[in-house]
This record gives sequence, structure tokens and C-alpha cells, in this order.
Amino acid sequence: MAERANWLGDAMDQDPLGQALAAAGVPVATQREWCQDCQVTLDGKSASLFDSLEDMDVWPLLGRAAQIMNVAPPSEATRTACPPNRALLFVKPHAFGEKTVALVRARLAAEGMTVVRDGVIGHKKIDEEKLIDKHYGAIASKASLLTPDQTNPSSKAKETFGATFGLPWDDALKSGQVLNAVDACKKLNINGTEMASLWNDAKTKGELVKFGGGFYCARISSAEPSPPQPVPRSLYTINGFYMSMRDRFTVPGGSIHYFAVEWDAATLAWADFRGKLLGPTDPAAAPVDSIRGLIYSDWKKLGLSGEPNTGDNGVHASASPFEGLAEKMN
Repeated sequence: MAERANWLGDAMDQDPLGQALAAAGVPVATQREWCQDCQVTLDGKSASLFDSLEDMDVWPLLGRAAQIMNVAPPSEATRTACPPNRALLFVKPHAFGEKTVALVRARLAAEGMTVVRDGVIGHKKIDEEKLIDKHYGAIASKASLLTPDQTNPSSKAKETFGATFGLPWDDALKSGQVLNAVDACKKLNINGTEMASLWNDAKTKGELVKFGGGFYCARISSAEPSPPQPVPRSLYTINGFYMSMRDRFTVPGGSIHYFAVEWDAATLAWADFRGKLLGPTDPAAAPVDSIRGLIYSDWKKLGLSGEPNTGDNGVHASASPFEGLAEKMN
């Protein structure tokens, strides 16, 4: 819902899921706040809203939303009026082309999914209307707008940081060694592509931790200090992967082909939509008949410039019905 709102400009108060959420006790104004993947309290703990709803079909999602709002869950009698699962799926710029679009369309049809509408959004519109920045809202803000002390990682996230790097989070902050992606690029005198390379190196070495949905920190090691002033060889960087991600969508040729789809949860659970039909983030580990698996195995025949990987994995799809609405509105 959030993604459809983001990319397609759909009105939340007119969307069936938006209306169902309102009936379950989540006002439209709150739904709009939730589209920014805010932190919510669940079972006495603070958590990412998107993480809390991930891989849930609409009916259990409505119950979880009511729990977050601390109101009574929707009654079983209203279940028959529950809207179908709806998601936004799009072919990423690196895989954009007639052959890939045809492959995705055929796979969706084979699964019995209904394509409500589809089309192309070009790089100029994506850049000028900041669609990719809205799409990656929390990721983008942590990479460029917020300083690390404003990101407020949970106590558990801080413990993970300390255990991984042998340095308490608060001490790292006070020392000035933690920077967002933009400031880290400036400090190390590198561009987004170079940052992506260093980020991947950190991930390979196990020097990366996940704090929450769209919230990562890695120890970035630069080969040489940046002139004219020496800087630390290592910096703890927030969401360093984002800079090159944005470029993929906003440079000439960075178009996407989107599919707004819907289906009955009784025939395909949301977890299977993502795990089996779409395939996991790493396309090399995807089922061979999944969309990402097929793109991975046939990338040369599809005319892609390189083998898909965890970043360029062919397609994006909403992680939950709520994310679907927000993406469609965007």
C-alpha cells in the first residue's frame, strides 16, 4: 500500500486496505505516518513498523495493526469483507527491457495473479519527483539527512554493534567515527560507486550489522587517507549502500516497469509470494522457477549487462500489504 501510494499516486483513503485499516482503528493520518516506517511499540518493545508487518497476509496484518494501536482486533465476522492481497512489483533499471518485462508478466499469469495495471516510469520523473528517495524513505534519510546520533538504534542494536566491532555504540559516536553515507563519502573523498565497493567488502568480511528495517551500519576501510588532511582509515558508516542505489534509478536509462497486482491470500500466502514467486534477495539462492531465479539464470538471454546480485536482483516487490499501499501512493 505504501509503495503503490509512493510510485503510483494512489489515495490511501480510497484504497481497500486503507479503508480496512481505518475500520480496524488506524486513522488515515496515522497510516500516512506509518508509511515513513516509523518506530512503533509492540509487546512492550520498540520496532520498525514495516518489519512488524512483513510477510503477513491482509487479515493477520489488520489484527497486528489493531494491536499496535492498542484497540480491539477486527471481529471474525468481518473477515469475509477483507480485501485481497495487493502489491507493487517493478523491474529494476538494470533489468529493464522488453524481454524481462515479458518474463515477469508470464510468471505472474502462470501463478494466477491479476495485474490491475502496469506501465513505465522514467528516470527523469523518478529524479525530479524524488520517487526513489520516498520509496527508500527511512534508508535515504539515514544515509543523507540524519546524523548518526539522530537515528536512535534500539538497545539490542547497540549491543549487536558492540559485540561485532568491540566498541560500544555510544563511545563510537562520541569519538566521531560514525558518519552517515554522505558525510563518510566526503570524509574519505570517494563517490557513491566507490562507497558501494567498500560497503560490499565490509559485508564480505562480516563487518556489517543490521539495526532494523533499512538501517545498517558497516565498518568502512579506506585504502589510503584522503588528502589534504589525514583521516581515520576506518569509519562506521550508516547505509553506505544507498548512494549508488539512487544513481541506478536517476541516471539516463534508469527506468522501471511496474505491475500493480492482486491475488487471493487463500491461494498464495504473502510469504510464498515473496519467497517462492519472487525469490529471496540473493538471486543465486532463489528457486529456479522464481522470478529472480529465472532472471539470474537467463540474464544473458534477457540482454542484461551483468550477472544479477543482491542489489541488482531483477525485480522489487512489496514486503507486506501495507508497504504495497504506500508504494502505490508514491
